[in-house]
Amino acid sequence: GVVADWRSSWRDTRAAVAHLHQALASARGAQAASLHLALTKLYEHALKQPEQALHHARLTASAEPAEDQRHRISRLERKLARSSRENVLADGAAALRAGL
Repeated sequence: GVVADWRSSWRDTRAAVAHLHQALASARGAQAASLHLALTKLYEHALKQPEQALHHARLTASAEPAEDQRHRISRLERKLARSSRENVLADGAAALRAGL
């Protein structure tokens, strides 16, 4: 069913991330940058972890054009800022509801 497919997909994604991290241990230069780019995309789109995606996006210089890297980093920074603002607003609303 849908849930089983989602779980399988999530496990496959986690396995891919683990393999890419393992490959990074011995990768250098352009090869490492390509692995970081793949990790960036998995963390951002499949795993919805923009903090991890941003970390890897900053290490992709030789794997993509500079303008693409700048655009990706800027987008991730905006996502993180928006998420941070949303968390602050949610915390404030929760405090108001609790009468704090």
